[in-house]
Amino acid sequence: MKVGKREQALTTLARLRNLPVDNEFVTDEIADIHRQLEEEQEATHGNGFFSHLREIFLVKSNLYRIYLGLFSQIMSQWSGAQSMTVSLVHYLCKFCKIVHI
Repeated sequence: MKVGKREQALTTLARLRNLPVDNEFVTDEIADIHRQLEEEQEATHGNGFFSHLREIFLVKSNLYRIYLGLFSQIMSQWSGAQSMTVSLVHYLCKFCKIVHI
């Protein structure tokens, strides 16, 4: 629907619902999807790449989520847990070859 394939969307939705193409439920759902797409396009019209970045970093709740994710990644790197899971397998394989296990 977003790229202009309304008829294909209609037949696909009818096939998914096991209903004929001209069924009221199918046509209502397609109309709702079309209306929602129009509303989204109107809401984001004129917003460029930098407006999305500004929204990510200047909205307080989004910035808090970024801080949480960044802090958890930094702490997981500093903890050394990844080095154990990556290199431990390598050293255990070498040890098993030496001991003939």
